[in-house]
Amino acid sequence: MDSFDIKSYKTTFLKSANELINNIRLNLSTAGENGELRRFFHNLKGQALFMKLDEIGYISLTGQKLIENYINNKMQLDETAKKTLIEIIDKIDLSLKKYESINS
Repeated sequence: MDSFDIKSYKTTFLKSANELINNIRLNLSTAGENGELRRFFHNLKGQALFMKLDEIGYISLTGQKLIENYINNKMQLDETAKKTLIEIIDKIDLSLKKYESINS
């Protein structure tokens, strides 16, 4: 059996990750469904870890946990929390751009 070549999946991963980032931004700006927001972070986390991009995976996990805390009434999704989520998204976006440029 041939081994899977992660580099061959790069284009698909980057397209999917950028779509997830855009969905997260849109969801935050329109006060969309928080379950969807959690799912977007969860999917991004899984894809990043599959690609062995641990930094992106763990940053995504932080966003996922923050939303889970809100869904479970452990915190408010106030302006401070939204600012934190935007910072998380920006870090992920920067890491994706770095990955894309390094591995072109």
